[in-house]
Amino acid sequence: MATIVIDPGHTGSYNPGVCIGYYEGNTMLRLAQFLGTALNDLGATVIYTRTNDSQNPSLTERGRMAAGADLFISLHSDASDNPLARGVTSYNSVQRPMSVPFADAIGEAAAGAMGNQFRGTIARPSETTPGVDFYGVLRAAAATGVPHAFLIEHGFHTNQQDCELLSNPDVLKRIAQAEAEVIAYELGLSQSGGCGFVYTVQPGENLYLISMKFGVSWQEIAYANGIVEPYSVMPGQELFIPQVCR
Repeated sequence: MATIVIDPGHTGSYNPGVCIGYYEGNTMLRLAQFLGTALNDLGATVIYTRTNDSQNPSLTERGRMAAGADLFISLHSDASDNPLARGVTSYNSVQRPMSVPFADAIGEAAAGAMGNQFRGTIARPSETTPGVDFYGVLRAAAATGVPHAFLIEHGFHTNQQDCELLSNPDVLKRIAQAEAEVIAYELGLSQSGGCGFVYTVQPGENLYLISMKFGVSWQEIAYANGIVEPYSVMPGQELFIPQVCR
């Protein structure tokens, strides 16, 4: 069984967005709760760094909760002076270079669930201390020895379109399920939990049509089956379709 620490970045009314009622703190708390539920369904043990808007642990306290876990993931939305900037970015700990494909997959899954672009995975080092992370929460998490430590920027709350997407609970649920499926696959939960099934590709089908048929993002199907660009499938090919356990 895997243990995942979910960190809803910031707290309460922190970082208002450009759309009515958006605040990064309480929006990321909702996303964390959806993600935690999906991961629980897959058989994971979930730990939250906070469970309500009145809690505000320090960055170091949040990161230290990763001790003994298999994954630490901090959930955020981004900001820019450019109101046109949008998209999903993954930040991977500079001390975990082997985790980049995992971080890529989570970012791609979140972007796909939003209908957004994935801006890539970045490892941002400290400006004063070489070899450690710029972000305190990742720095503290990596120091515990956790194998994977990510900070995911789920779009820009300074962009009207991204802000409206993140204000929609249905979109947050889609993001959570897509991320949970990547985490489950990477940590072996899909296989151990028996969640998913094998499907045979029919003539005229592609990954997008198959994803629409089963309500799973095409990026998740591609990732679960090791399919890379140009993301083509052939009639008769057997695909594993990942599903959240019910």
